Amino acid sequence: MNNYILPYTLAQLQRITHLFQKEIILSKQNKKTSLSYFSYPLPHTHTCSEPFQSMIVGGSVFEKAIIKKTGKQITILNLTKSHVPLFTNKEVFLRFIHSHIELSVLYIAINFTYPSQPVIINNIIDGRLSSGTKGHAFIGLIGKNVGEELSDYVRKKSGKHILFTLANDTICLLLAGMKNISTIIAGGVVGTGMNFGFFDGKHLINLESGNFSAFPQTETGKQVDKQSNNPGLQLFEKEVSGKYLFKHFNLISKQKNIPLSLSSTSNLHDLALDNNDLPSHIAQSLFERSASLAACQIAGIYHFLNQKQLEFIMEGTVFWTGWNFKSMVEKYLILLGIPQEAVQFTKIEHSNILGAAKLVTGI
Repeated sequence: MNNYILPYTLAQLQRITHLFQKEIILSKQNKKTSLSYFSYPLPHTHTCSEPFQSMIVGGSVFEKAIIKKTGKQITILNLTKSHVPLFTNKEVFLRFIHSHIELSVLYIAINFTYPSQPVIINNIIDGRLSSGTKGHAFIGLIGKNVGEELSDYVRKKSGKHILFTLANDTICLLLAGMKNISTIIAGGVVGTGMNFGFFDGKHLINLESGNFSAFPQTETGKQVDKQSNNPGLQLFEKEVSGKYLFKHFNLISKQKNIPLSLSSTSNLHDLALDNNDLPSHIAQSLFERSASLAACQIAGIYHFLNQKQLEFIMEGTVFWTGWNFKSMVEKYLILLGIPQEAVQFTKIEHSNILGAAKLVTGI
C-alpha cells in the first residue's frame, strides 16, 4: 500500500476478527458491546391476494415497486428508482414516503437501511429507529416505531388504512436469499453504509456491525468521525463504506497538498482506475484497507456460525463494483485463515425489493 495509507497489519486484522467474533457471542448473551443482536422471527405469511407496494429507503437511493404474488412466484411491477433527500427530521421522512405511496394498496413493505430494533405488532414486523446514520439525523423519529408512525401519518393525511411492515436492509437481503428455512446463510451490505447479519437456522439476526468499535481507528477515520453528524457512532462504517471513503482521500490530499478534492466514492473508484499517479495509488490503498476490514467481519461471522461452507448474500456498490474490492476481500479472507472457497458471495437481482416483499408474503 502507499506510504500515505498505513495498512492494518495481519496481526491487527486477526485481532479485529477475534474481537468481532467475541462481541457477537457477548451480544447474543445480552451483554453490552458495540454490536447489536437484533433477532427477527421469520415473517408471518399474510393473506394478500391483491398487489402491494415494496420500497427501499437507502442512505442515498430510493426504489419503489408494485408486487404481485401468484402461487410461489413474486413479480415486480413498475419498478422506479430515485434518490432520497436528507432526512433531517421526522416530518421530512414521513412527507417523503407519503408522496410515493400507492393509496390503493393494503400493505407496504419497506427495506429500511437504518439502525432499527424489531418490534412485532399483530404479526407485523415493524422497526423502532435506534439512531440516525449515513448523514441522516431523523430528529423526532428516533425511538419511535417507524411503521406505526407512517400508518398514522397516512391515515391523517389521506384517510387510508395501510399497514406498513419494515426491516433492516440486511434482514431483507437474507430473506431474498432464503430458499428454505433449513440452510444457514449470512448477508452483508457494503455500499453507502455497511452492515452484516445472518440466519442461524431459527432467527434472522441483524448485528448493526457498522457500529463495531473494538478496533484501532485510522487517523483519517478519527477526523471523519469528528466531522460527522454522529460522532462516536458507526466507527467501523466510517472506515469502510462509500458514504465516507472519499472523505479519507480528501483529508489525505489536503495534508499532502495534492490539489484534488472528491465529491463521492464513485469518484474515488474512477481515480483508482487511472493507476498512474500518486492520487490513484492513494485511492487504491483506501479501497484495499476498506476491503481488509470488511474481511474481518466476514471471517468473524464464518467462525461464529461454525460452517464448513457459508454463503453470503451481498449487496452494495462498493462491494460489487468498487475498485478490486471483492477480490481483495477474498485475498484477505485467505490471509485470515479462511479456506479458499469456504465463503461464497452471491448477488441476487432486485434483492432489496424482493426481500422486503417477503415481509408480506413470507418465505
